[in-house]
Amino acid sequence: MKIDPDSVTARVNLGGALLGLKQYERALNENIDVLAIRPHDALAHAQAGLCLFNLNRYEDAIPHLQEAKQSDPNSLLFPGYFLAMVYDALRRNEAAVAEYEDFLQSRPRFPNRTPIEARLKELKK
Repeated sequence: MKIDPDSVTARVNLGGALLGLKQYERALNENIDVLAIRPHDALAHAQAGLCLFNLNRYEDAIPHLQEAKQSDPNSLLFPGYFLAMVYDALRRNEAAVAEYEDFLQSRPRFPNRTPIEARLKELKK
């Protein structure tokens, strides 16, 4: 950032580092700045969605997570999983079930399937 403060790559990476440090507001601001320049940046959308999720701003997280999931369905940040958790938190059970199922179907070797499958069972009752 010191060398090239206008570097979009540096900003999205800074946003990711801040997210990892749980500095959600700062990370969100960096990612929103990136999206002002590159509105369809999947990583910036995923990171912004995760920040908003962690800030309990679920409604605001939805469009970012949807865009990230659509733009990069194989993202290692799992926007589809967090989208399911957002819908779950908002008690939109049908949407949560659909997203959890889609996530599990698209990642058949996901190592932590058991808690998701258990949650799916509860939601379907």
